[in-house]
Amino acid sequence: MGIQKLGIEIAENIVKSSRKAISQGESIGFARLKGLFTSGQNYRCYDELLLNAKNKIMGNIPKEIIDIITKLNPTTKSEAIKSAQNAFGNIAKTLKEVELVEINALKNMATKEDEIHFLLKELFSGLKLNGISDGSVKVIQKANENFSKTISAILQTNCKTSLEFIGNGQFGNAYKLSLLDEAGNSIIHSRVIKVFKDDLLNAELAALKHQKVKELLLKYTDDELFEIYKTIPTKQTSKIKFAFKVSDEQKKRTFLSQMLNQRGIYGEMNVDNLQKDFLKQLKEMKDTHGLYAEANSTFRLKNILGHNISKTNAVNTDMYDLDIGYSISQFSDDLLPKTTSKISFERLGLDYGDEKTANYVANRLIDFGGITKTTEDLVDKITLRYYKKIMNRNNKNEQLELIRRLKQLIQNPKTPHREKIKKAVDLAEYSIVRGK
Repeated sequence: MGIQKLGIEIAENIVKSSRKAISQGESIGFARLKGLFTSGQNYRCYDELLLNAKNKIMGNIPKEIIDIITKLNPTTKSEAIKSAQNAFGNIAKTLKEVELVEINALKNMATKEDEIHFLLKELFSGLKLNGISDGSVKVIQKANENFSKTISAILQTNCKTSLEFIGNGQFGNAYKLSLLDEAGNSIIHSRVIKVFKDDLLNAELAALKHQKVKELLLKYTDDELFEIYKTIPTKQTSKIKFAFKVSDEQKKRTFLSQMLNQRGIYGEMNVDNLQKDFLKQLKEMKDTHGLYAEANSTFRLKNILGHNISKTNAVNTDMYDLDIGYSISQFSDDLLPKTTSKISFERLGLDYGDEKTANYVANRLIDFGGITKTTEDLVDKITLRYYKKIMNRNNKNEQLELIRRLKQLIQNPKTPHREKIKKAVDLAEYSIVRGK
């Protein structure tokens, strides 16, 4: 049976089983959901799988907070932890308002400066411009103030919290959360709250941005745009300081060249059906990107690695709330312990299609979208275990020596799991031949 056909059959069987449970009034328990997320991935049917899930929280709040709660409330820690989960959930619920606020801000830009700043931000990366509107800043402030009051009551201290917007991705917005005690000491290592976007609002905003860019390119000349462009500082991407200064004339030549390219792209763009097109694109990517797929990939990767993911060049994700639609993960910076190993996706039977510089911060992977399994055979725990034994040898010679010994082992009819070991050997040989 082919790999693709087998994958479809597995997914269909899971959905049939879930439908049967739902029709009988049953709910999908946490253990079953965890089993689905750790044994397989890239399902085409996440919505159906999670429709009746009883518990849609994977993982938990940061361990540092759990430790404080356990010390303060040893007999009632479960209730206090649940209260803290609700506090984080309320942050995400409030931050969900940002999408609507951004749509309204885009529809109601009042000044020429607002329009040109928006246009330049969309056309040129690296400019120091606000990533979100003033209205969204107020939403973030509200979320922070409410969280500060709630978490202070739970931890029985006057906490100082800060919440700031740090990035806008295709599937979610990211915010940095810091939590300090009264003396200004960190209670936890800073975390990233990633709030996943609603598909309909996401598609509406993406289409609106493209339509607005096309409209404003017709409204403003290059000379008008450059007068504002040359006054905007760029983000510092390197610690190297150059001894020379780029002249306005050189800057303008580069600017005009880029504008010529952008006007060509947007001039040919048909913006009539963009919202429908974006929505279709989002749905087509759901098996590898977005809330469910990222949660699935994260927990399956943790399961395959078999140890704390913090030891690798990936940030640790504390929790996914699949109901509200957000995650909590470590903020990647130099304060985290140094990594001791790099994840080799090929050796784990995985492929990381989004492995680009933007998905690494402080040399750690921060985005788990775009991870796919390269074979269904490695869903089996025994096959995966032997595959990892081979691929994790120090060099090619050691890998081939282990393969030789395993081939001898499976010649013996009494050897348990001969077929599964053979699959692992065949897959490893294929990977080694390809030079991975």
